Amino acid sequence: MSNINGISNSQLISALGNNNSTGDTSNESNLAFALMMENLTNSKENNSNSASSEKIQQQTRPGQDLKEIAMRLNKNFKITYNSSGSYNKVTTSSNDEQMKQIYNSVNKAASKYGVDPNLILAIIKHESDFQPNVTSSAGATGLMQIMPENYGDYGITDGYDIDQNVDGGTKLLKTCLDLYGGDLQMGLMAYAAGPGTMQKRGVTSGADLYKMPDETKKAVPEIIEEYRNRSKTS
Repeated sequence: MSNINGISNSQLISALGNNNSTGDTSNESNLAFALMMENLTNSKENNSNSASSEKIQQQTRPGQDLKEIAMRLNKNFKITYNSSGSYNKVTTSSNDEQMKQIYNSVNKAASKYGVDPNLILAIIKHESDFQPNVTSSAGATGLMQIMPENYGDYGITDGYDIDQNVDGGTKLLKTCLDLYGGDLQMGLMAYAAGPGTMQKRGVTSGADLYKMPDETKKAVPEIIEEYRNRSKTS
C-alpha cells in the first residue's frame, strides 16, 4: 500500500516494532489507534466541503479500473450546449484559458458564417486536436489546418492565431459547403483536398469518396462521426 496522508505502512510497522521491543503491548495498541484516527480525521477534513468529491464518488462503481477514474479526474474540460438562435452555442467548463478562447472563436465564426459550431469543433478535433500551434508535414497551420497560400483569401495573416484561424477556416468550410449545395460529405472532401482534386478524380457525389486520396478517405468519415457524436448531446 502507498502512503496515506504522509504516514506509510513502513513507518507504522517500524513504530509498532519499536514498541514491541519494549514489550509494552498497551503502547502498541495506543499508537496504532492514534495513527488510524489521525488518518481518518485528515481524510474527513480534506473532503468535508467538497461537492466535486461527492460527484466523483457517485460516478464510480465497484471494481472500476483505477486508471479510468484517474483519467476522469484529470479531464480538463467538457462541453455543454445551450440554444442560441438557429444554431447551438457551445461552452466549456475548462479553466484552461486557451480552450475558452477556442470555444469563443468557434461561436463567433459559427454565427458569422451560419455554420453549426459542432461541425467546426469536429474539424478542429480531427485536424489539430485543439492544438493551435500545429503544422502538418504539408505546411498546413493551426487549429483548422489552413495552407499559407490560402491566407489572403480568408483574411489570415497569422495561421497560428486562434481567432484568425477559426474565422478563416470556417469561411473556407462555408465556401466548400455552399459549392456543393450544403452536401456535408462533398463539402468536407472539398475542405480536405480541394475542389480541383475532386474534379480531376471525377468525384460527383459522396459515393465517390473512394476516388479521393487516402488521407481524405480517412478524414471525411472521422469528421462526420465526431460531428454526429457532438450533435447528439446538443
